[in-house]
Amino acid sequence: MEDVGATEEQWDNTPETIKEKRGEFLYVLIVLTWVSNFSAGTSAIFMLLMGKEGLEKQLVLMDKAKTAESKMPFIENMMNDALAVLDITMMNFTQINLMNLLVGLTGAFAAFLMYKLKKVGFLLYLVYCAMEIAVVYYFFGNLSSIVLSMIITGFFSILFIIMYSVNVKRMTE
Repeated sequence: MEDVGATEEQWDNTPETIKEKRGEFLYVLIVLTWVSNFSAGTSAIFMLLMGKEGLEKQLVLMDKAKTAESKMPFIENMMNDALAVLDITMMNFTQINLMNLLVGLTGAFAAFLMYKLKKVGFLLYLVYCAMEIAVVYYFFGNLSSIVLSMIITGFFSILFIIMYSVNVKRMTE
């Protein structure tokens, strides 16, 4: 073997490819995150493009349904919460959808950085998870239907944070 500036040991050890270093589990997590953020971002874009008209129609239908006599307080409370959510969404339509788009882009970018095996992607993912819940709380407060949504979102955020944290050792920088 002629001398090309490398030892025989360096020639025999093939470096681990980025795909092997990333691993299948991390790759699956990243794809799930991209799918989730793509659907959230697409939804926000379509809402912005379609405008408030669809929400106004829903509000009219919900108002009509509320005026119908209901003998179950649980149904009445659900209707009141749904009307409150629609009212708040109508008042803050553009802000809510722009924030949803921003949060979705943040999550997608964090997943992209983790795909490139950058630890900063995990830190950005933590920010994304906090933003996801904070935006909902900021606009809707503690309506009972929203609290359940925040609990479910928080559960899945913690689940994904745990699964991503197991893979942080694969990331560099």
